[in-house]
Amino acid sequence: QKLQKPMKFNLDVIYHGTDTKNFHPISEQEKMEFKKSFFKKAKVSVENLYIVGVVARNQVRKDLPRVMRIFKEFQKRRPDSLLYIHARENDVGGSLGEYARNFNLELGKDWIFPGNFNENVGYPIDALNRIYNIMDVQLSASTGEGWGLPITESFSTKTLNIAPNITSIPEIFNTIGNDYDNPEDLEKADIRGIPVKSGVGLSEWQTIGPTDYERIRPLTNVEDAVKKMIWVYDNPDKTKPIIE
Repeated sequence: QKLQKPMKFNLDVIYHGTDTKNFHPISEQEKMEFKKSFFKKAKVSVENLYIVGVVARNQVRKDLPRVMRIFKEFQKRRPDSLLYIHARENDVGGSLGEYARNFNLELGKDWIFPGNFNENVGYPIDALNRIYNIMDVQLSASTGEGWGLPITESFSTKTLNIAPNITSIPEIFNTIGNDYDNPEDLEKADIRGIPVKSGVGLSEWQTIGPTDYERIRPLTNVEDAVKKMIWVYDNPDKTKPIIE
């Protein structure tokens, strides 16, 4: 805003990367033990539930209410599922509990979040690694990422990611210029994640003003996300090459 004229910068890009010593797969037995321990306050037995997770700050840019809406529509069709949001319940993005009530998601039964969570401290890396491992899929509805560390961190645990095909994500997923409208085409593609349409047509966008530098942010298409999630759920064998 304060520049009197545009300036040209010639900058190198230093990629974040992810340390695979910190983020890596664990055994099925370790996954089950951690799942039962971590979700011990849930109102349902989690052993056989399909865990849809998201690691994200509870802030407007991450659009966690839209994650809830996508999950709700998915859960209507595949009810053996639970949404885990790794974030503080009440943060700059608002109250997750209030958003959940709007979508009739019951805490402990349909969705859950970590207790006494502080985003400035977080969880130990080993615990976060285990959290990624117990997710069947990580779902994002972010309106933009500079990198998106949870994506590549969960990649390293062999957790599949579903995310909007915008900003840095197409480069990471290898989905530049292709939303794969037909989910069946995903099986044949040389990709690393499941892309979702975002900013479709003239209506799917938002801006929150000067606090976000007047950026026009695309919104994740709920219908396409649900369609892709169902394909992932129904075709675990077809998703293995993408995960690898």
